[in-house]
Amino acid sequence: MTRHRQRLVLVVDRCPADRGLAREILAGSGYSVVQAGNPLAVLPMARFHQPDLIVLGTEARDTGESSIIGKLRKDTTTGETPILATGVSRLHDRIAVLLEAGADEYLVKPYDRREFTLRVALVLGVRRTQRTARSAQAALAHKVDTMTTLQRF
Repeated sequence: MTRHRQRLVLVVDRCPADRGLAREILAGSGYSVVQAGNPLAVLPMARFHQPDLIVLGTEARDTGESSIIGKLRKDTTTGETPILATGVSRLHDRIAVLLEAGADEYLVKPYDRREFTLRVALVLGVRRTQRTARSAQAALAHKVDTMTTLQRF
């Protein structure tokens, strides 16, 4: 029987209650969870733990979260890790800034347990599909290169 590694989620939120709720929902859905209260800790923690997903709590006004998301995206270790940003802002401009910085999804707080769980699964599924497609594309490119080389002879 093959054992699958339990998915690891890094939850970073300044609000202890929101962090605790996310941990409770995720753990109840079978995920392992590591947490941090300081958004500046997200990059070193993500490098160390290499989570399958980062849930990043954001403030109503940008207090550096978009920059943090940009750094996560540029980092060779964390660049492909999906990011679910959460926050109280319903302002389209604020949400757009986070998505443009590289967040995969945004969920408004307070969030419904069911919706949170579904969004986590959705973001993880999209990333898995993207990785599979890239792998298939690379394999196909290799086969094309091999056939091209063989045709020369």
